Amino acid sequence: MIEVKQPTAKYTHVDQLQRCVSYFRESIDSHVRGILVAPSIHTTVERLLRDQNLEWVKFEEYQRISTSPGQSSIDDWRD
Repeated sequence: MIEVKQPTAKYTHVDQLQRCVSYFRESIDSHVRGILVAPSIHTTVERLLRDQNLEWVKFEEYQRISTSPGQSSIDDWRD
């Protein structure tokens, strides 16, 4: 499961990811990885991720591109 955040990952994002991962781990009895993707993260949030067996991947600012009418872009889903 991947959670993408911009610009800085916060405690609430870790909580949201943990709830989703827990749900799928319990409902399908399978190995589910939780990965939080963000350009930056505080050390305390990174520690919380590790404590909950979740991961963080650093992803720099993305290049914005235009989309065709009717298509969503990542900007449509930003916090």
